[in-house]
Amino acid sequence: MGYPVGIYGNRILKRCNKLKDIGYDIRYFDSFVPENTYNEIMKDVDFIILPIRIESRGTGVITEYYGKTKGSAAVFEAIQYAKPLVVPGEFNILNELKSSTLKYNNSKNLEKILIEFLDNRNKLIDIKKVALINSKRFSLDNLQGYFVKDILDKVEKL
Repeated sequence: MGYPVGIYGNRILKRCNKLKDIGYDIRYFDSFVPENTYNEIMKDVDFIILPIRIESRGTGVITEYYGKTKGSAAVFEAIQYAKPLVVPGEFNILNELKSSTLKYNNSKNLEKILIEFLDNRNKLIDIKKVALINSKRFSLDNLQGYFVKDILDKVEKL
């Protein structure tokens, strides 16, 4: 729901324009995306792809590492929308999502993975079913049960 910011954001917009000009059927936004529009788009996607560099440095001097010291909304969106997730190989993923998460090592490997699923619709359907099952592990009832069993019970024993 964010929007492209600064030099990096403008580079991404230019690249999207080039891809569209040469015939790729992509959809992108150059301003804030309203929540209802975003929700409609997310309902129709097959995968949530996290195309990040694991090592990141924000405005401070501390180096952060996605999947280790820094989180990504993509993980929560994979749960919320019950979608398979595609992440860099070094990205640490929750155990509950591992069976619906694909890992890639470079852009060529990412391309190969996506083509594999485009060419085999049954494989895509299967991983989407697994993603739905995995997202249900994060239902309110399951999380409350975990909280009571694994946290409150241990606190009471202290």
